[in-house]
Amino acid sequence: MERYTGAEAFLEILNTNGISSVFFNPGGDVCPVQAAVCRYRVAGKHAPDMVLCLHESVALAAAIGHYMVSGKPQAVMVHSELGTLQLAGQVHNAQWGRTPVVILAQVTAGPARTDWQKQPFDQRIMLRNFVKWDVEIGPRDNLHEKLQQAFDVAMAEPRGPVYVTFTHEVFNHPFDPADIRKPKLVFPAFPKADPAVLTNIADILLHAHHPLIVAGSTGRYIENIRALTDLAETLAAPVMSGLTRMNFPTTHPLCAGIEHIGGSRGINTALAEADVILSLDYDMPYVPAAGSPKPDAGILQVDVDPLTVGRPLWGRGADIFLQADSREAIPALVRILRQHITPAKKAELKSRYALLAAKHLRERQDYRDMALSKAQDSPVSPDWLSYCLAQIMGPDTILVNHLISQAASPTEQIDRTEPFSLLACAGGNIGFAVGAALGAKIAAPDKTVVSLLTDGGFYWGCPVSALWSARAYKAPVLYVIFNNRSYGAIRQIVESLSESKISDELGFASGLDIDPPVDSSLVARSCGGYGRIVDDPAKVMPVLKTALRHVQNGRSAIVDVMLPKGV
Repeated sequence: MERYTGAEAFLEILNTNGISSVFFNPGGDVCPVQAAVCRYRVAGKHAPDMVLCLHESVALAAAIGHYMVSGKPQAVMVHSELGTLQLAGQVHNAQWGRTPVVILAQVTAGPARTDWQKQPFDQRIMLRNFVKWDVEIGPRDNLHEKLQQAFDVAMAEPRGPVYVTFTHEVFNHPFDPADIRKPKLVFPAFPKADPAVLTNIADILLHAHHPLIVAGSTGRYIENIRALTDLAETLAAPVMSGLTRMNFPTTHPLCAGIEHIGGSRGINTALAEADVILSLDYDMPYVPAAGSPKPDAGILQVDVDPLTVGRPLWGRGADIFLQADSREAIPALVRILRQHITPAKKAELKSRYALLAAKHLRERQDYRDMALSKAQDSPVSPDWLSYCLAQIMGPDTILVNHLISQAASPTEQIDRTEPFSLLACAGGNIGFAVGAALGAKIAAPDKTVVSLLTDGGFYWGCPVSALWSARAYKAPVLYVIFNNRSYGAIRQIVESLSESKISDELGFASGLDIDPPVDSSLVARSCGGYGRIVDDPAKVMPVLKTALRHVQNGRSAIVDVMLPKGV
């Protein structure tokens, strides 16, 4: 009878769960899997692509980006406790981004090893605060059942990361292929959304004068985009979209913009104006921007994740919380609203729609005028840079956006209308955009991927590792650095606390400035890419067009644009 090793059984489980790429940084513990992939390829059998990442944080960021485009579960392999530690803040991003990724690492601690408190060493405790589940697989465990359970837990809503450790025998252990059973891949269903609660929500919304819909990650399901549009149009309510997904077309007359975050110039005025807020699959950003609901504003929350109750919205939580799948709840709410809208209310909603549409047009024109008025500003204005980006990007371009102090500029200038055309970081680790763009491109090889990031985000994102992988796996990305040579958001805080203007001398002395900057164009060239530093506003557009041509011809590009310091 044919027998598998545990490594081959592992590949079969990955195939069963639709894993197309394993993002990994190897140690000796990964060797059995690498050998099994070689055997599969020689035998003409299918195995996932092993995508080598020269830093573990890039591997996990790439898995996050891949999931945000593909919607499929992810697998990341790292070397024991050392590789686990190297994942660093990307685990935070995976948690906050509800990413169903199974992180695998060998456990190397012997039974006699203890920690500083003389307690048995527990490798899994390193990630326990950030994952849905952690488990150790030993030689006596059923590898298939444990791993399948890990993927099931990761993919069940609310989705999230899972950490799996294994002993050194597991992948070399003989395994009977009869034990590899095809899983049903049926995840626990949520209870049907309570019609009485939905009716109550509909009634409150219909009596509101200034309702606002806030959509967080609804766009992770493509059908929600049309459903959310129906809801907004039925209620004549503006929609403020969370920053991580394309939830609602920015060109729609009812779009109230993309949420601003702390550190940017933007203020979420729509929140402050609303008397009732309907929150759909929404989490507060890691650093919220100014602009909060009025104290007497009603908050109605629909989410699959009951833990959002433990992270109260705007510091106060919801007046009504409904745990439900938004794919079911949004269409059901639309049906209830339509049943309760009287002819008089319909006329009122029509008038409100017209006012909101006119406001939307004025704001869009103001944004364009503002950007054009800064076309000759030197150093380059982030508004002008974002305007130029909007001119070269197609509607289906995948935009990976992780800006902070300049975050308002691209949200105002760059329209996003297609599903999965906007990805951003839900967590607080700034090194997201470099690796996430790599993963997005691997998930969608026929799409153009443009990644916007800060100079700090470029440095912390391990660019050499990501650019090497992009070149090796033919996954070119256009990286555009908004370079303010500073910790811009932190600079604003220190300047406020010190009650004085931060000069270049003080900025350097206090550790606020990243000046002189790294020559990122040389980093790009060293990894086979195109690189240019731009400090002339007249050259922004032509350099971006040239860089885009290089990307379309299979070569990654970095355009590093010098902005005013600290902006």
